[in-house]
Amino acid sequence: HAVTAIRGTMLFGAIEGINVYAKPLNYPMAGGEVFVATAGGTIGTPYDLSCPASMVMTGATIHLTGYTPSPGELTQLSIDCKTPTDLSGPVGATVGPAGTPSSFSFPLACPAGKKVIVVQGQVSSVMHGLGLLCR
Repeated sequence: HAVTAIRGTMLFGAIEGINVYAKPLNYPMAGGEVFVATAGGTIGTPYDLSCPASMVMTGATIHLTGYTPSPGELTQLSIDCKTPTDLSGPVGATVGPAGTPSSFSFPLACPAGKKVIVVQGQVSSVMHGLGLLCR
């Protein structure tokens, strides 16, 4: 499986929650999407960052308010997608952003030839950070 979508909610200008979805990698990714994990709240405005059909997530760009109040809040998120047969090539699609830009922007990218298999983060009432595990 590889991550294909992050969906969740935004609340008061911050990413409140994330729900991670994945698909099996057997080409042409004919299997259905499966729910993998959730973090954070669910009462805000929904957003949907889904890779185009037959693509998987290979990176993301996050915006944080900084380190004060500590920790800062995740205010904006977009994801990068590629086809599984060309993971070493250029980004095929950028989906998003969801949320509001803020002062600190951090690009997160898998090494060439890798895709996202785990999304992890720090959360309280809103998301404070996001990390990717690639394979």
